[in-house]
Amino acid sequence: MSERYFRVSTEGFVAELVLNRPRKLNVVDFGFFEELGEHLKRLEMDESVRVVLIWAEGKLFTAGLDLNHAQKEIFGSAKSEGDRAQFSRVIYHWLNQVQSNISFMQTMNKPVIMAIHNACIGAGVDLATAADIRLCTDDATFSVAETKLAIVADLGTLQRIEGVSNRGLAREMVFTGESIDASTALRAGLVNRTFKTKVCIHPMFPLLFF
Repeated sequence: MSERYFRVSTEGFVAELVLNRPRKLNVVDFGFFEELGEHLKRLEMDESVRVVLIWAEGKLFTAGLDLNHAQKEIFGSAKSEGDRAQFSRVIYHWLNQVQSNISFMQTMNKPVIMAIHNACIGAGVDLATAADIRLCTDDATFSVAETKLAIVADLGTLQRIEGVSNRGLAREMVFTGESIDASTALRAGLVNRTFKTKVCIHPMFPLLFF
């Protein structure tokens, strides 16, 4: 199985799924979501795994969607069809596939814990809101950055964020695109706990829960 975007390991009953493109600030594209779905489905079938921990290498958790890739590979491909209806079908197919892979976190039979550090931007919030438990460092920030780019956060944030955080704050994030810090996220319920540094969120932290 491909590990282009993730590093995967298992210790005891804990599987670690690590975003592993730090030089690219862990930006995500269609291949990222395909690989995410593949790993999650395999881990669900692995009877030795009881919990999945997702975290990231590098300076930040993720800078969000790779806009250059999206423009070239997705929108560019759709526009080349030259037909508005076909353009819509291509975009719909892409969104449906990506949403399906993210949503699998919510339906799989094992809990998913996400440990976030520094910036969690755009698609990172889509991922985070689909997890069962969210942990973050004191320097973490969260941003529905799509708003400032005049695009819709259509990978799951809009459907999930009010279910995991304060409704007013969720709407403020979506309407303004402004970042919130870790303490605000904790008060609003967007994260369960905060830690001083990433090192403090030990990969075996799920042992305290399960």
